[in-house]
Amino acid sequence: RAVLAAMPCAALLLDREGVIRLSNEAGVALFESTDGPPLCGRHFRTLWQDCDSEPMSTALSATFSGKRYEHTAFCPGADGAPRWLEIVFTPLGQQNGLDAFVMCSVR
Repeated sequence: RAVLAAMPCAALLLDREGVIRLSNEAGVALFESTDGPPLCGRHFRTLWQDCDSEPMSTALSATFSGKRYEHTAFCPGADGAPRWLEIVFTPLGQQNGLDAFVMCSVR
């Protein structure tokens, strides 16, 4: 937890279905609005509804097949302000020969 808290960029742990299982404080600040649903438990694609979500789907598929994936997007944050985001997807751990989780870092 201390490592995640110290990270300046958003860090999201995604399961194979694309559901956010863990986020650091920077992720909550970037994506969770005060009047919206909690970040953990939401599907990853809900973060990209106001921008092109196709590259995000491609990224998730590619990462679960073992490849690191990078993408730059212009999307709104929780406050609605549009911003450029650098997004990196990294496969983490294996279970039954398949990548079990993906770490998504956003800055």
